[in-house]
Amino acid sequence: MRFFSKLTKHRLFWVTGLVCVSLIIWNIWNIASAPYRMDQHLLDEVRNSNGHFDIVVEVDFKLERYHIDYFQKLRGRVARIENNRVFLRSVPASVVRAIARKYWVSQLRSVSDDILE
Repeated sequence: MRFFSKLTKHRLFWVTGLVCVSLIIWNIWNIASAPYRMDQHLLDEVRNSNGHFDIVVEVDFKLERYHIDYFQKLRGRVARIENNRVFLRSVPASVVRAIARKYWVSQLRSVSDDILE
C-alpha cells in the first residue's frame, strides 16, 4: 500500500493514466459511432448477414497513399478511386465494420453493380 501511495504522487503516473483513459474513450467512441457512418441499407445488411458487400467509402479529405494502401490490403478489391471516394468490391461484413470504425471515414454506402463498372 505504501508503494501505491508513493506512486500516485508522481506526475508521470497521472499523465500515463490520463493518456490510457483517453485512448480507451477514443476507441469506445469509434466503435459506438461506426453504425452512424453507414447508410441504413448497408447497416441492415451487415447486421443480418455475414456475406460480402460492394461499398463506397467516403472521406472528408483528399486520399493519400496511406489510405489507398490500407484499402488494398483489405480482403475486398479496390474497384475504383474518385477524389475522396473509394469503391470496394466483395468486402466481408467484418471488414465493413472495421472500416466504419476508422475515425477518418465519414460515410459508408452500399452500391449497385452498375456504379462499379
